[in-house]
Amino acid sequence: SFGALKVLVNGQPVQYGRKLAATDYLLAALPLLLPILTVGGGIQVGLGVLGFLMNMRTLVNAPTTRAALGRVLLSSAIIIVFGLALAIGLGVLLLASRR
Repeated sequence: SFGALKVLVNGQPVQYGRKLAATDYLLAALPLLLPILTVGGGIQVGLGVLGFLMNMRTLVNAPTTRAALGRVLLSSAIIIVFGLALAIGLGVLLLASRR
């Protein structure tokens, strides 16, 4: 597992959140699949990074991975579906403007 953030309180280090395992990082990175599925694009990369950061915060603040699993999967699915819909919508607009 990787180290958790530590904060100094009265000169003593206090752990903030919990240590995350490698599987937690892989789970949090699910929204980063969006730019791969849509063949890149700045908006999709931005949405993927936003989803990754949201998932990281959720996982760090949860007592266990299992407790945060539903929320992480739901937010990842929402980000991916929204990004795909946005890519398809913009693609349709681009095709319509070429006609």
